[in-house]
Amino acid sequence: MKCVVCGKPVPHQTVDSDGGGGMHPWCSEPCGARWRTRNQFLFKLSGQATLTGEQILGMIIDKGMLDGDVRTLTKTNQVSKAIRPLSKEHELGAAFQKAAVHQQQRGTKTETYTTTVSEPTGKKIMVEKTSVKGITFKRQVAEMKDVTTTHTRKVPNIVQQAITPDQMFEIALMAYNTAVELRSLALPVILYRVDTKGTLTSEEKKKQTLSSSVHASVGRTEVWPLEKTAAWIQGAMRARVSFVLLNDPRGKDALVGGVDKRSDAVFVRELHQITSMRYEIKKCPVELRPKNMKSTEIFILEPPAQDLGVLPLVPRISPDIWSHTWDSSQSNLTLGDPAALIRNHLRKLFDVAGQRLAMAAY
Repeated sequence: MKCVVCGKPVPHQTVDSDGGGGMHPWCSEPCGARWRTRNQFLFKLSGQATLTGEQILGMIIDKGMLDGDVRTLTKTNQVSKAIRPLSKEHELGAAFQKAAVHQQQRGTKTETYTTTVSEPTGKKIMVEKTSVKGITFKRQVAEMKDVTTTHTRKVPNIVQQAITPDQMFEIALMAYNTAVELRSLALPVILYRVDTKGTLTSEEKKKQTLSSSVHASVGRTEVWPLEKTAAWIQGAMRARVSFVLLNDPRGKDALVGGVDKRSDAVFVRELHQITSMRYEIKKCPVELRPKNMKSTEIFILEPPAQDLGVLPLVPRISPDIWSHTWDSSQSNLTLGDPAALIRNHLRKLFDVAGQRLAMAAY
């Protein structure tokens, strides 16, 4: 990824590495200071009569950096009507203009709970009973006592983190620009469910997966807002990058996720976002398969023959879903239809493609 200020490479840094805090769209603190000043243009346009937020945002996404030279800004203003901005401010919606609380699952935690059951003590006691005719009598029965047992169980560990509009924009921009650069590396994006990521090599993770190539954090907490993966997909599609599927969408529960394990997985949103842009489902060539899956036939999503044109930072989707207050138990990609419809629609797409390509399940 290139620095949005000077264009130099941004050092790769995890949230827990020396220096900490993960990555930013700038390469150094001086560039960060310059970016933070310029970034105000996106949200506070008063006094900037000749330059709109739409034009600045378009230039950032077009070049991958913001050139602060007055001549460049003037030129952008003059030609914007002809070239059309690559992203319109209103397409980002309110998510990039107000603070929000991001919610996500970070592993599991141990929870303690108790159960109480009645058990016999081994003794007999006399108790008074009443017959159906109202006559009382005594009967010998087993004595019972309540036994309380303490148990432990694993439950989702839900973390909440406040995110400002500026932070959200920076996270999305990093993902977008990093994905765009895969084109020059002639590498596809690798999409996967968490349980299969371990089959990838460290180099494949770092270059071809979002989780290992872009580490975004607020403070010392790494965050995974929905806009981060949305922008990653958008950037890759803009650069006409292919997508290799480490998991088979036809598999049992491959498309089910969320804390409640009944929602659509994020994998569903990613696949729907890509297939909606007319990407074609094909059999992945051996040379593009991950190292440990060379002998397995897997799916790849290839860009259509027709140019996709310019793409916004995040697509236009239901505002109830594309917000960075994301409860992963409600991770359905809804377009006015029941959540199950999207999942079922995708499974049918890949079932048909698998038959056409004569591909066994993997």
